[in-house]
Amino acid sequence: MKNKLIPYPFQANLYYLDDKTKKECVNGILKRKDVKISASMPFLRWSEAMFGQGVTKYFMKPYNRKLWDYDLNKMTAEWTGEFVPKPDAEIIVNVAYSKNKKKYGYNSVFYYPKVNGCGALIDGLTKEVKVNLNSKTQKIDIRNKIILCSSGKIYKYNRIVSTQALPEFVNQITNVPSNVKIAVKNLLSNSVRCVNIGVKSEKGIPKKLKDKHWIYFHEPQFSFYRAGVYSNVNAANAPKDCYSFYVEFSSLNEKYKNIENLLDDFKNLGFIRKADKITAVNIIDIPYAYVIFDNKRKKSLQIIKEFLKEHGIFSIGRYGAWEYSFIEKNMMDAKTLAAILNKERFV
Repeated sequence: MKNKLIPYPFQANLYYLDDKTKKECVNGILKRKDVKISASMPFLRWSEAMFGQGVTKYFMKPYNRKLWDYDLNKMTAEWTGEFVPKPDAEIIVNVAYSKNKKKYGYNSVFYYPKVNGCGALIDGLTKEVKVNLNSKTQKIDIRNKIILCSSGKIYKYNRIVSTQALPEFVNQITNVPSNVKIAVKNLLSNSVRCVNIGVKSEKGIPKKLKDKHWIYFHEPQFSFYRAGVYSNVNAANAPKDCYSFYVEFSSLNEKYKNIENLLDDFKNLGFIRKADKITAVNIIDIPYAYVIFDNKRKKSLQIIKEFLKEHGIFSIGRYGAWEYSFIEKNMMDAKTLAAILNKERFV
């Protein structure tokens, strides 16, 4: 913010703000309206009720407008769960005048594989399970319990566990009732473009990126909302005398803004020096990246999941459950479902 790095989360680190902004944020906390706070509230109303007008104005509104690329008045706060730290008002005010020493967030400490990145998790699981790769499902006949795959293979099934994006999966199913089709059309999400960059630097990683895992950008002059440094998480993520990082853009319509100015942004920020050499660039587009939590989501999900369950189909994971979640939760949900299905087999 204003060329200065502020520790995460913003609302628990007002100490680092300039006096004018800090005063406005503290006054916002002290003048909050006494209302019953509910996750079903529109997100902006929830944020003002939770953190006050100042914190909402300076961070919550601009950052989330970039992340979701959607009208925040039409979004509920149901997604905030574990993802938005919620220190109480007294703590927020106190840490405006003294440095906060507490760590916040579900990921303030995390494990990361030494070799092969998060792919190591998949490698470990597939040692125990036979997996047919590059075999996308194309058609699911729920009457005859048959799956047709893009490879031409046909499978008979008793149960299906799907982690595909829910709209894509349901659209592959034959004989879907009209109310379920309508419910699927009500499911909204945005997309993310991730730009990965490798840089060779004789001087090492720039000071701005040193010891940082990821940085949030809420200001409008930057088209990306987040940057992260792979080689700080694990030095093995870049060759010797190199570093690697990524930036993410969000869009509801897959039209990403100002990407042509990306290298200028990096140089102006101090992420890349003039003498540094870009050795690798990789762009990944991620559809269904973030589920939009609006007033239609919950009811639509209920209709879809009841239909799937009637036919022995379980849709789980971030994309299958159509939720905002993380790897650990996905793995635990899969483990829980596996135990349930195994128990059914022997009853």
